[in-house]
Amino acid sequence: MLRLIQFSSLRFCYQLAVINKLLLNSYYQITKALLLKSQIQCNKKLAYKCLILFKNANKNFNKINGLPERF
Repeated sequence: MLRLIQFSSLRFCYQLAVINKLLLNSYYQITKALLLKSQIQCNKKLAYKCLILFKNANKNFNKINGLPERF
């Protein structure tokens, strides 16, 4: 019984980690798209805000995936 509970909780934690990674990946892609869109429209304030979001998303994404930071 205890093994079943431990297995279930580990599986649940793994599923949460996968969901979290997918959400971060989506957030990363959205901020990247917003950055490109704002740069195309030459809106400097929006581009700057999106760049900050992109950098933060990139740091979080790399922490989850164990990749070195690009910025």
